[in-house]
Amino acid sequence: MENPTGGFFQAHPSYLTNIGAALKGKLHLIPAVRANTLPGALGAKTNKLAPDGSNTVALLDTMQGNASKMKRFIKLVHEVLPAVSHLSVRKHQSNPNQGDVAVWEHDASTELDDLAPSLDQSGIGVRHILIFLLTCFVEKDPLVILIDEFEHSLHPGAIRELLEIFETEFPLHQFVIGTHSPTAIASARLSTISVVTKTTANQPSSPLKAQNFSDESNCLPRSEHPFQTSSGRTPYSGWKGQPRKHPS
Repeated sequence: MENPTGGFFQAHPSYLTNIGAALKGKLHLIPAVRANTLPGALGAKTNKLAPDGSNTVALLDTMQGNASKMKRFIKLVHEVLPAVSHLSVRKHQSNPNQGDVAVWEHDASTELDDLAPSLDQSGIGVRHILIFLLTCFVEKDPLVILIDEFEHSLHPGAIRELLEIFETEFPLHQFVIGTHSPTAIASARLSTISVVTKTTANQPSSPLKAQNFSDESNCLPRSEHPFQTSSGRTPYSGWKGQPRKHPS
């Protein structure tokens, strides 16, 4: 007997094309290789962040025109990076059509933006945090946001804070995060964790049960233990990571 579903799609191939396009529009991949935030063009209005963050300057320049929106975004950045008090986009003296992002660690009321280092002079982790937060912040419609190597260049405290912000500030989005970080695993809700094991044939995944999460050795095979020494011993066991709570 002919499969009625298969026959329908064979007769109407545009349906599959339209479904695929709709699903693709709801997915946003942030790859493991994320761009260096070099000086960018000013005046190029945009409301979307490129997956690799290459248009960060242009997007922040657009947001800077809305003081309230920019203030809300800076507040989120400050929660993850307490040392950062302000962000601004400034023009280059040599080329007024180009600009960079100034990362303020001093009082913004001084108006001394020349004391603030540019984002491309900051740590890679700072750039990654801005890419994660900007992606979520500017998207008004629900998305499935896939993040590869989430922990790359991030301090453990920033990992915990970002995961908490994802859950509390951006409940419309669904996050699928690939990580090798014990801190990220310990900080996430156990019901959302799957262990992926690579084999010669495929990569099956299985949910992680709370009763099996007494320490990190239960998450990874012994040969892939993140803290295993050359002698096969682990320097310590039983990390008890907890999400950092916002101050009241």
